[in-house]
Amino acid sequence: MKKVIPAILLFFFWFNILVAQTVDKRIQIVKDDGVNFICKVQIALDKDSADIGNAISRFFYDPNVISFPEDPKILTDFMFHDFFAIDYISSVSQPSSGIISINIVNLGEGKKLRNEFIDLVTINFNVIQSTNSNKNLKSGLTEFFAPSSTSIWGNGSLSISPLNDNYIPFPLFPYQDAEFTTTAVTFKWKDVPLAEFFQLEISTEPSFTKIDQFIDNILENEVKVKGLIEGTRYYWRIRSVVTDQNSHFSRRKSFFVTIPPPSDLSLSTSANNGFVQLNWQNNSSRANNIVIERKATDSDDENFVVIDTINAKRTSYVDALVENDKAYLYRVRAINKIVSSPSSDSVDISILKKIVSVEDELPKEFQLQQNYPNPFNPQTTINYSVKEDSHITITIYTMLGEKVTTLVDKTQNAGNYDIVWNASNYPSGIYIYIMAAESSISNSTFQNVKKMILLK
Repeated sequence: MKKVIPAILLFFFWFNILVAQTVDKRIQIVKDDGVNFICKVQIALDKDSADIGNAISRFFYDPNVISFPEDPKILTDFMFHDFFAIDYISSVSQPSSGIISINIVNLGEGKKLRNEFIDLVTINFNVIQSTNSNKNLKSGLTEFFAPSSTSIWGNGSLSISPLNDNYIPFPLFPYQDAEFTTTAVTFKWKDVPLAEFFQLEISTEPSFTKIDQFIDNILENEVKVKGLIEGTRYYWRIRSVVTDQNSHFSRRKSFFVTIPPPSDLSLSTSANNGFVQLNWQNNSSRANNIVIERKATDSDDENFVVIDTINAKRTSYVDALVENDKAYLYRVRAINKIVSSPSSDSVDISILKKIVSVEDELPKEFQLQQNYPNPFNPQTTINYSVKEDSHITITIYTMLGEKVTTLVDKTQNAGNYDIVWNASNYPSGIYIYIMAAESSISNSTFQNVKKMILLK
């Protein structure tokens, strides 16, 4: 056996503590004649699992019931057969009476446990006492992968069966990470010729600690399941029953029931204010947020860009960061912590610059308009007019008179202006904004105050 570098083992040890993966354990009872007991142990981790390093698993047994005529026999020194180099070695030891340890040692970097079950070791038992021996054996086997220092081995499920792998149905559909927009799904698997019936388990937990649906006595190799919940990730597995004996469960597969997308998306705009308002219908009570996506139609980039994510209780949004003489496409989708809905139908809109006559081009007076939208989250637009060249300040305060920020503080020519305030870093509440103007060419002055509401 190659010498294991302690630094590598320490790295993998701590890595596994931080990245615990769901592990499935299978124990096939190969022989149990009342004198000899032989079982085959298998383990498997989830797809894209973390590397294993110096993991220790223990099988507890009653020394008054079970003895070992010789050291446990290793099925193979090299438990991973598809690697080009010897990266993992398994060994079995008996550190004290009543405990058998199975050690999995990593000898290299960058390798991952394969996404299927692998024969680990064969253990030979002698049964000393026949009374209640079967009960004691079962009790010992259920404690087989008791974690020694990290929870990586304790998250999965344990299956004990005398039936070999040929009796395990192979799951066909739903395939891994399939997405469904309906809450009724048909499950399919390869038939097992000798199976009397099948049992299907569906859970929202990869360890199947809690079973959401258990379907028993399935006579065919497919079944339609109703009552699934939208916005949920599910795991499923299937096993056969032969002469009152359950096979091991198949490897789990996961699928998603998505959230229905928002509908009835509509857009409106105002050339005076330079914004686009979106309105839609939210169709899911399981959505946490709405994602707003936009794309400029004259852009070389064909992808939509996320411009904001808002609470799912809202059904409208104002985009104030648009440019005149441009066309845009918008779409929205609903999300929660698990899944995303499909995108809504996209809707396009053109932002046209207002055409004004020479007489109307310059304002006749100073003006401060009400911000739009109001209430807003997180940004709003303030429009104002300057009748002659003046020094302009626009400042935002809290209702207690505390200064928040100054949006404008400079001399501006006569004309119509707008400024956007992004309040992402400020709490919800009522704010006031004050415009002050002092003419550079006359004695004219101006001041006006308005309120606005930030609602997050």
